[in-house]
Amino acid sequence: MRTGVFREVSLQRLSSPEQLDQLMSVTSPRAWLSLIGVTAILITALTWGIFGSIPNTTSGEGILIKSGGVHNISHAIGGQITDIKVEAGDIVRRGEVVVRIDRHELVEQIMDLGEQLERVKSSQEETEARLMREKELNNQMNKLRTELEIQSTVVAPEDGRVIEVKVSRGDFIQPGMQLISMEHVGDTARDLEVVMYVAPEEGKQILPGMTAHISPTTVKKEEYGFIIGRVTSVSEFPETAQGMMVTLGSQELVAKLSKNSDPIEVHVELITDGSTASGYKWSSISGPPIKIDSGTLCTGTVTISSQPPIRLVIPDVKKYLMRN
Repeated sequence: MRTGVFREVSLQRLSSPEQLDQLMSVTSPRAWLSLIGVTAILITALTWGIFGSIPNTTSGEGILIKSGGVHNISHAIGGQITDIKVEAGDIVRRGEVVVRIDRHELVEQIMDLGEQLERVKSSQEETEARLMREKELNNQMNKLRTELEIQSTVVAPEDGRVIEVKVSRGDFIQPGMQLISMEHVGDTARDLEVVMYVAPEEGKQILPGMTAHISPTTVKKEEYGFIIGRVTSVSEFPETAQGMMVTLGSQELVAKLSKNSDPIEVHVELITDGSTASGYKWSSISGPPIKIDSGTLCTGTVTISSQPPIRLVIPDVKKYLMRN
Protein backbone atom coordinates (compact mmCIF):
# COMPACT_ATOMS: atom_id res chain seq x y z
CA MET A 1 0.00 0.00 0.00
CA ARG A 2 2.73 2.42 0.88
CA THR A 3 4.46 1.76 -2.43
CA GLY A 4 1.30 2.54 -4.33
CA VAL A 5 0.84 5.77 -2.44
CA PHE A 6 4.34 6.92 -3.39
CA ARG A 7 3.68 6.15 -7.04
CA GLU A 8 0.46 8.13 -6.95
CA VAL A 9 2.21 11.16 -5.41
CA SER A 10 4.92 11.02 -8.05
CA LEU A 11 2.40 10.94 -10.85
CA GLN A 12 0.59 13.93 -9.38
CA ARG A 13 3.79 15.96 -9.23
CA LEU A 14 4.65 15.17 -12.82
CA SER A 15 1.21 16.13 -14.02
CA SER A 16 1.14 19.50 -12.26
CA PRO A 17 1.68 22.67 -14.43
CA GLU A 18 4.82 23.65 -12.56
CA GLN A 19 6.42 20.30 -13.30
CA LEU A 20 5.41 20.46 -16.94
CA ASP A 21 7.23 23.83 -17.26
CA GLN A 22 10.34 22.34 -15.78
CA LEU A 23 10.29 19.45 -18.24
CA MET A 24 10.03 21.91 -21.18
CA SER A 25 13.31 23.64 -20.13
CA VAL A 26 15.66 21.73 -22.42
CA THR A 27 18.75 24.04 -22.36
CA SER A 28 20.14 26.69 -20.03
CA PRO A 29 20.96 30.32 -21.06
CA ARG A 30 24.66 29.48 -20.87
CA ALA A 31 24.19 26.68 -23.38
CA TRP A 32 22.33 29.04 -25.73
CA LEU A 33 25.19 31.54 -25.51
CA SER A 34 27.68 28.79 -26.35
CA LEU A 35 25.58 27.69 -29.30
CA ILE A 36 25.33 31.26 -30.60
CA GLY A 37 29.09 31.72 -30.20
CA VAL A 38 29.92 28.53 -32.10
CA THR A 39 27.47 29.47 -34.85
CA ALA A 40 29.03 32.93 -35.18
CA ILE A 41 32.49 31.40 -35.43
CA LEU A 42 31.36 28.98 -38.12
CA ILE A 43 29.68 31.76 -40.12
CA THR A 44 32.79 33.95 -39.81
CA ALA A 45 35.06 31.09 -40.90
CA LEU A 46 32.81 30.29 -43.85
CA THR A 47 32.65 33.94 -44.90
CA TRP A 48 36.44 34.27 -44.69
CA GLY A 49 36.87 31.02 -46.61
CA ILE A 50 34.76 32.35 -49.48
CA PHE A 51 35.55 36.06 -49.52
CA GLY A 52 38.93 36.13 -47.76
CA SER A 53 42.31 36.14 -49.49
CA ILE A 54 45.54 34.21 -49.01
CA PRO A 55 48.53 35.70 -50.88
CA ASN A 56 50.86 33.59 -53.00
CA THR A 57 54.35 35.07 -52.62
CA THR A 58 57.94 34.61 -53.70
CA SER A 59 61.01 36.06 -52.03
CA GLY A 60 64.63 36.96 -52.65
CA GLU A 61 67.57 38.94 -51.32
CA GLY A 62 68.82 42.29 -52.52
CA ILE A 63 70.31 45.67 -51.71
CA LEU A 64 69.06 49.24 -51.52
CA ILE A 65 70.89 51.53 -53.94
CA LYS A 66 70.39 54.90 -55.56
CA SER A 67 68.28 54.71 -58.69
CA GLY A 68 70.62 54.24 -61.63
CA GLY A 69 72.80 51.66 -59.94
CA VAL A 70 76.49 51.59 -59.12
CA HIS A 71 79.14 52.96 -61.48
CA ASN A 72 82.62 51.45 -61.57
CA ILE A 73 85.58 53.69 -62.40
CA SER A 74 88.36 52.04 -64.39
CA HIS A 75 91.33 53.23 -66.43
CA ALA A 76 92.43 52.36 -69.94
CA ILE A 77 96.14 52.44 -69.02
CA GLY A 78 97.93 50.07 -66.67
CA GLY A 79 100.65 50.96 -64.21
CA GLN A 80 101.47 51.41 -60.53
CA ILE A 81 99.15 53.45 -58.32
CA THR A 82 101.02 56.33 -56.69
CA ASP A 83 98.15 58.08 -54.90
CA ILE A 84 94.48 57.57 -53.98
CA LYS A 85 92.62 60.80 -53.35
CA VAL A 86 89.33 59.44 -51.98
CA GLU A 87 87.93 56.92 -49.54
CA ALA A 88 84.55 55.24 -49.03
CA GLY A 89 81.81 57.75 -48.27
CA ASP A 90 83.47 60.73 -49.97
CA ILE A 91 81.42 62.89 -52.34
CA VAL A 92 83.26 63.56 -55.60
CA ARG A 93 82.49 65.91 -58.45
CA ARG A 94 82.70 65.29 -62.16
CA GLY A 95 86.29 65.63 -63.40
CA GLU A 96 87.80 65.39 -59.92
CA VAL A 97 91.02 63.34 -59.71
CA VAL A 98 90.48 60.21 -57.62
CA VAL A 99 93.59 58.12 -58.42
CA ARG A 100 97.07 58.83 -59.79
CA ILE A 101 99.12 56.28 -61.73
CA ASP A 102 102.86 56.24 -62.35
CA ARG A 103 103.78 56.81 -66.00
CA HIS A 104 107.55 57.14 -65.67
CA GLU A 105 108.12 56.24 -69.33
CA LEU A 106 106.37 59.42 -70.42
CA VAL A 107 108.20 61.44 -67.78
CA GLU A 108 111.53 60.15 -69.09
CA GLN A 109 110.55 60.99 -72.68
CA ILE A 110 109.59 64.53 -71.65
CA MET A 111 112.87 64.97 -69.80
CA ASP A 112 114.80 63.70 -72.82
CA LEU A 113 113.03 66.16 -75.12
CA GLY A 114 113.77 68.94 -72.65
CA GLU A 115 117.48 68.16 -72.77
CA GLN A 116 117.38 68.16 -76.57
CA LEU A 117 115.64 71.52 -76.55
CA GLU A 118 118.26 73.00 -74.24
CA ARG A 119 121.03 71.83 -76.54
CA VAL A 120 119.32 73.34 -79.57
CA LYS A 121 118.79 76.63 -77.75
CA SER A 122 122.41 76.78 -76.66
CA SER A 123 123.53 76.50 -80.27
CA GLN A 124 125.08 79.68 -81.69
CA GLU A 125 123.44 79.16 -85.03
CA GLU A 126 120.58 81.52 -85.78
CA THR A 127 119.16 79.54 -88.64
CA GLU A 128 115.66 78.70 -89.75
CA ALA A 129 116.45 75.02 -89.23
CA ARG A 130 117.24 75.60 -85.55
CA LEU A 131 114.01 77.55 -85.03
CA MET A 132 112.02 74.80 -86.72
CA ARG A 133 113.73 72.22 -84.51
CA GLU A 134 112.84 74.20 -81.36
CA LYS A 135 109.23 74.43 -82.46
CA GLU A 136 109.12 70.71 -83.21
CA LEU A 137 110.58 69.80 -79.81
CA ASN A 138 108.16 72.10 -77.99
CA ASN A 139 105.20 70.57 -79.81
CA GLN A 140 106.37 67.06 -78.92
CA MET A 141 106.81 68.02 -75.26
CA ASN A 142 103.37 69.61 -75.05
CA LYS A 143 101.80 66.55 -76.62
CA LEU A 144 103.57 64.25 -74.15
CA ARG A 145 102.57 66.45 -71.20
CA THR A 146 98.93 66.18 -72.29
CA GLU A 147 99.26 62.40 -72.61
CA LEU A 148 100.92 62.25 -69.19
CA GLU A 149 98.05 64.18 -67.60
CA ILE A 150 95.49 61.88 -69.19
CA GLN A 151 97.29 58.61 -68.54
CA SER A 152 98.47 59.34 -65.00
CA THR A 153 95.15 60.58 -63.58
CA VAL A 154 91.83 58.83 -63.06
CA VAL A 155 88.89 61.23 -62.78
CA ALA A 156 85.26 60.84 -61.71
CA PRO A 157 83.04 60.72 -64.81
CA GLU A 158 80.17 62.38 -62.91
CA ASP A 159 79.05 63.51 -59.47
CA GLY A 160 78.74 60.65 -57.01
CA ARG A 161 79.49 59.10 -53.64
CA VAL A 162 82.34 56.63 -53.27
CA ILE A 163 81.06 53.23 -52.16
CA GLU A 164 84.25 51.18 -52.35
CA VAL A 165 87.92 51.69 -53.17
CA LYS A 166 89.08 48.44 -54.74
CA VAL A 167 92.83 49.13 -54.92
CA SER A 168 95.63 50.36 -52.66
CA ARG A 169 98.60 52.63 -53.12
CA GLY A 170 101.47 50.73 -54.73
CA ASP A 171 99.24 48.23 -56.54
CA PHE A 172 99.99 47.44 -60.18
CA ILE A 173 96.81 47.58 -62.24
CA GLN A 174 95.92 46.23 -65.65
CA PRO A 175 94.12 48.26 -68.35
CA GLY A 176 90.37 48.28 -67.72
CA MET A 177 90.67 47.10 -64.12
CA GLN A 178 87.96 48.44 -61.79
CA LEU A 179 89.39 50.88 -59.27
CA ILE A 180 86.49 52.59 -57.50
CA SER A 181 82.74 52.01 -57.15
CA MET A 182 80.46 55.01 -56.80
CA GLU A 183 76.75 55.77 -56.83
CA HIS A 184 74.94 58.75 -58.28
CA VAL A 185 74.15 61.80 -56.19
CA GLY A 186 72.70 65.24 -56.83
CA ASP A 187 70.61 65.82 -59.94
CA THR A 188 71.65 62.45 -61.41
CA ALA A 189 70.10 60.47 -58.52
CA ARG A 190 66.52 59.79 -57.54
CA ASP A 191 65.23 57.96 -54.49
CA LEU A 192 66.48 54.64 -53.25
CA GLU A 193 65.37 51.53 -55.07
CA VAL A 194 65.80 47.85 -54.36
CA VAL A 195 67.68 45.52 -56.67
CA MET A 196 66.53 42.03 -55.71
CA TYR A 197 67.58 38.65 -57.05
CA VAL A 198 65.15 35.74 -57.22
CA ALA A 199 65.50 32.14 -58.37
CA PRO A 200 64.63 31.84 -62.11
CA GLU A 201 61.70 29.46 -61.62
CA GLU A 202 60.07 31.95 -59.23
CA GLY A 203 61.30 35.20 -60.73
CA LYS A 204 59.54 34.62 -64.06
CA GLN A 205 56.20 34.82 -62.23
CA ILE A 206 56.90 38.39 -61.10
CA LEU A 207 55.46 41.21 -63.21
CA PRO A 208 55.90 45.00 -63.09
CA GLY A 209 53.28 46.63 -60.87
CA MET A 210 53.14 43.83 -58.30
CA THR A 211 53.37 44.76 -54.61
CA ALA A 212 56.62 44.06 -52.77
CA HIS A 213 57.42 44.03 -49.06
CA ILE A 214 61.01 45.06 -48.34
CA SER A 215 62.71 44.29 -45.01
CA PRO A 216 66.10 46.02 -44.48
CA THR A 217 68.49 43.94 -42.38
CA THR A 218 69.13 46.97 -40.15
CA VAL A 219 65.50 47.08 -38.97
CA LYS A 220 63.61 44.63 -36.74
CA LYS A 221 60.78 43.36 -38.90
CA GLU A 222 58.72 42.11 -35.96
CA GLU A 223 58.79 45.60 -34.43
CA TYR A 224 58.56 47.99 -37.39
CA GLY A 225 57.26 45.82 -40.20
CA PHE A 226 58.43 46.31 -43.77
CA ILE A 227 58.63 48.98 -46.48
CA ILE A 228 55.89 48.94 -49.11
CA GLY A 229 57.23 48.84 -52.66
CA ARG A 230 56.18 48.28 -56.25
CA VAL A 231 57.97 46.18 -58.88
CA THR A 232 59.15 48.41 -61.73
CA SER A 233 61.11 45.97 -63.91
CA VAL A 234 62.05 42.29 -64.19
CA SER A 235 64.98 41.02 -66.25
CA GLU A 236 63.89 39.00 -69.26
CA PHE A 237 66.72 36.48 -68.83
CA PRO A 238 68.72 35.29 -65.81
CA GLU A 239 71.59 37.60 -64.86
CA THR A 240 75.17 36.37 -65.19
CA ALA A 241 77.86 37.27 -62.67
CA GLN A 242 79.22 39.82 -65.14
CA GLY A 243 75.81 41.45 -65.50
CA MET A 244 75.34 41.59 -61.74
CA MET A 245 78.78 43.14 -61.42
CA VAL A 246 77.71 46.05 -63.61
CA THR A 247 74.82 46.80 -61.24
CA LEU A 248 76.37 45.96 -57.87
CA GLY A 249 80.03 46.82 -58.45
CA SER A 250 81.29 44.28 -55.90
CA GLN A 251 82.40 40.68 -56.33
CA GLU A 252 81.43 39.92 -52.72
CA LEU A 253 77.88 41.14 -53.27
CA VAL A 254 77.60 39.21 -56.52
CA ALA A 255 78.66 36.00 -54.77
CA LYS A 256 76.28 36.59 -51.85
CA LEU A 257 73.20 37.47 -53.88
CA SER A 258 73.67 35.07 -56.80
CA LYS A 259 74.10 31.97 -54.60
CA ASN A 260 76.21 30.37 -57.35
CA SER A 261 73.40 30.59 -59.91
CA ASP A 262 72.07 33.01 -62.52
CA PRO A 263 69.06 34.66 -60.83
CA ILE A 264 66.34 36.94 -62.16
CA GLU A 265 66.98 40.63 -61.38
CA VAL A 266 63.98 42.53 -60.00
CA HIS A 267 63.88 46.30 -59.46
CA VAL A 268 61.50 47.62 -56.80
CA GLU A 269 60.45 51.24 -56.33
CA LEU A 270 59.89 52.21 -52.69
CA ILE A 271 56.68 54.10 -51.91
CA THR A 272 57.52 57.44 -50.29
CA ASP A 273 55.87 58.87 -47.17
CA GLY A 274 56.96 62.23 -45.82
CA SER A 275 55.49 61.52 -42.38
CA THR A 276 58.06 58.82 -41.51
CA ALA A 277 61.66 59.31 -40.39
CA SER A 278 62.95 57.22 -43.28
CA GLY A 279 60.80 58.97 -45.88
CA TYR A 280 59.21 55.69 -47.01
CA LYS A 281 55.88 53.99 -46.38
CA TRP A 282 55.95 51.17 -43.83
CA SER A 283 53.45 48.48 -42.90
CA SER A 284 53.54 49.89 -39.35
CA ILE A 285 52.24 53.37 -38.53
CA SER A 286 55.52 55.27 -38.60
CA GLY A 287 58.32 52.78 -39.24
CA PRO A 288 61.71 52.93 -37.49
CA PRO A 289 63.12 56.25 -36.20
CA ILE A 290 66.16 55.99 -38.47
CA LYS A 291 67.18 56.85 -42.01
CA ILE A 292 67.60 54.02 -44.51
CA ASP A 293 70.84 54.42 -46.48
CA SER A 294 71.97 52.99 -49.78
CA GLY A 295 74.12 49.91 -49.49
CA THR A 296 71.77 48.32 -46.94
CA LEU A 297 71.08 44.63 -47.56
CA CYS A 298 67.47 43.52 -47.47
CA THR A 299 65.04 40.70 -48.12
CA GLY A 300 62.00 41.14 -50.31
CA THR A 301 58.69 39.36 -50.75
CA VAL A 302 56.55 39.88 -53.85
CA THR A 303 52.85 39.05 -53.89
CA ILE A 304 52.31 37.11 -57.13
CA SER A 305 48.62 36.30 -56.68
CA SER A 306 45.92 35.70 -54.07
CA GLN A 307 43.05 33.24 -53.76
CA PRO A 308 40.12 32.49 -51.40
CA PRO A 309 41.06 30.01 -48.64
CA ILE A 310 38.26 27.67 -49.69
CA ARG A 311 40.11 26.94 -52.93
CA LEU A 312 42.89 25.37 -50.92
CA VAL A 313 40.41 22.95 -49.35
CA ILE A 314 38.48 21.96 -52.49
CA PRO A 315 41.22 19.64 -53.92
CA ASP A 316 41.40 17.70 -50.64
CA VAL A 317 37.60 17.42 -50.48
CA LYS A 318 37.50 16.09 -54.05
CA LYS A 319 40.13 13.48 -53.24
CA TYR A 320 38.18 12.39 -50.17
CA LEU A 321 34.92 12.09 -52.09
CA MET A 322 36.58 10.12 -54.87
CA ARG A 323 38.05 7.66 -52.38
CA ASN A 324 34.66 7.15 -50.78
